[in-house]
Amino acid sequence: MRDRGLRETEAMDMIAAQMPAELKRAGADFIIENDTTLNTLEQRVADVWTHLVQEADARCVAGV
Repeated sequence: MRDRGLRETEAMDMIAAQMPAELKRAGADFIIENDTTLNTLEQRVADVWTHLVQEADARCVAGV
């Protein structure tokens, strides 16, 4: 609240308007957990990026 200059009621309204995490996860193609070190997070992001690049390359080769 302090960082954004919000009153408590404004912050609570923003939180209430967000989609529940379970629904976000259910619709996600990838979930990158941010529950450990920065190095681990960076590796997880790199792994997903590598997968996406490989998937895109495969589509290009297949002409999709």
